[in-house]
Amino acid sequence: MTLKSIHLAWLVPVLLLRAGVSAAEVAPAAVFLHEGEVCTLDERAPMRCLTADGAAKSAPKWAPDGHRIAYVQLSGVHGMFARAVVLDEHGSVQQRMPVGAIGPGNEIYSLMTAVVGVRWLGPRRLVVEGHLNPSDTESVMFDAETGAAVAEIGDQGLGAGFSRDGQHWAVVGGVPHFSSPAATTPTLEIDARAVLALDGGEESFATPPRWAHDANRVALLIRRGADGAVTKLALGRAAVGDAQVFALPFHEQRVALHWCGDDPCVMRRVPDRAPRIALPGIRPLRAQWWRLHDGAWASMPAPVRAAATNAALAARRAALAAQARRLSAVDVDLRGSP
Repeated sequence: MTLKSIHLAWLVPVLLLRAGVSAAEVAPAAVFLHEGEVCTLDERAPMRCLTADGAAKSAPKWAPDGHRIAYVQLSGVHGMFARAVVLDEHGSVQQRMPVGAIGPGNEIYSLMTAVVGVRWLGPRRLVVEGHLNPSDTESVMFDAETGAAVAEIGDQGLGAGFSRDGQHWAVVGGVPHFSSPAATTPTLEIDARAVLALDGGEESFATPPRWAHDANRVALLIRRGADGAVTKLALGRAAVGDAQVFALPFHEQRVALHWCGDDPCVMRRVPDRAPRIALPGIRPLRAQWWRLHDGAWASMPAPVRAAATNAALAARRAALAAQARRLSAVDVDLRGSP
């Protein structure tokens, strides 16, 4: 190694640190659709398109490692799903995975009619989500390393929920399209196993499944009837394949569900009797939080939000997104976005 190369090897990390990027971070870059092709843009180079096949595409998405891109290539004949494609950052195809069966003449047997999106679950699992009809969705999960389809998951209304590692999923079934509430049996399913069934004439699930960070527990809210007050929380466990139901400490029409550390927590808005600013004709509200710990509810202060990302890095990402929009980019995704 020459003296000059040694100097450059030392200088690059220093410059990155001065710019607000650690040596372990991947530099900001955008992927998007431009005139129907998958293109990228970063701070050091002009727009570069990775495809040039003229096929309809949707939803390009960076992998968590920042070096691969997934997108959906659509059928020009049917306007439906054809393949999920994984590229490296230079445009080389790593996987081309059929979403539904494709015949010798490129016939597509998938019943999906519209792309909802593409999601990476960890470095290896990739999910393509689409509509079957106005109320039902389907998600197809792939192993991005082998190209194998891991699961095809149907959901009736709320959308599937996936653990962050892609090893587990939860959906609500038993709610057929156009059925009256009394004729349904809303059922929570975890990894294709039914773990909790409700009386459709009396109760329904109010939120999509939300997984804990431990990738083992999933929570949903339950309401009276089809649009009544939220009254309960369902807590399912993937490892055991069961679910428990806990009555909320209040009954409210609008309730938000979150995970606060290792515990599920809920938030509602209540009148604020001592607001900082009072405006004429406007009833001030404040957030009221409750946490479920060891089977018991307790009130809690509002959770502290995670620290914002490096301000300089956030500004660089925002500038890159604005530059992509000026290029009339569609479906912009920024590398390293939370």
